[in-house]
Amino acid sequence: MREVEIGSSFGSETLSISNMKRQRTRNQQVTKMLCVLVAVFGLCWAPFHVDRLIWSYIDTWSVQHLKVFEHVHIISGVFFYLSSSINPILYNLMSTRFKEMFRRITCYPNKWQLSHSFQMQLRSTLSKKTDNTGNSF
Repeated sequence: MREVEIGSSFGSETLSISNMKRQRTRNQQVTKMLCVLVAVFGLCWAPFHVDRLIWSYIDTWSVQHLKVFEHVHIISGVFFYLSSSINPILYNLMSTRFKEMFRRITCYPNKWQLSHSFQMQLRSTLSKKTDNTGNSF
């Protein structure tokens, strides 16, 4: 296995080529997922903003305006609720880490709670600040 030395602000680190490829793949996956989430968010909230613009800028309402507004209003309501419910579905489809954690939490909840509480305890223990004499403050 070939290793490459990489300089960082924390000093030089050694990463293998396979680790670099894995990291690049993970970054691409996260970037793709964020782009899809932002696009879906924009599409889901666009009808709501059209609804607000129609309501704000039409001074004299005709029967045709009211019918269009009624349809846009219903569609905007459906889409902004859809925005909230589609996020977990997109995360499940696009993120392997989300799938793993979801399975771990739903299929083995007791094991997760034990490991989670242990990690929280460990974090709080490690985050205590001490002075030079060893006293916490």
